[in-house]
Amino acid sequence: MQSVYHPSQSVEPMIVCMHDDVLRYLDARTHVVLELLDLSAPFDTIDHDILLTELDGTGVRGDALCRLSSWLTDRTQCVSVDGHSTGRTD
Repeated sequence: MQSVYHPSQSVEPMIVCMHDDVLRYLDARTHVVLELLDLSAPFDTIDHDILLTELDGTGVRGDALCRLSSWLTDRTQCVSVDGHSTGRTD
């Protein structure tokens, strides 16, 4: 669930929903794993292959590593003002 960069949303509904989900799983005596990531500007300044290799070496594997790899691979950036767009491909 992502609530950042949406003009009409704040983090409060996301926190309430997350809290409800955690309590529901705990009530059902199910394991809860919470993954909170701030994938922002620092990732633009480092070599993604090195980062992924280091994460794999520290035990981040499987679905978590695949998600990060997917998020870091083939991303584009674009700024749009008054109907005019300019883009950059990383």
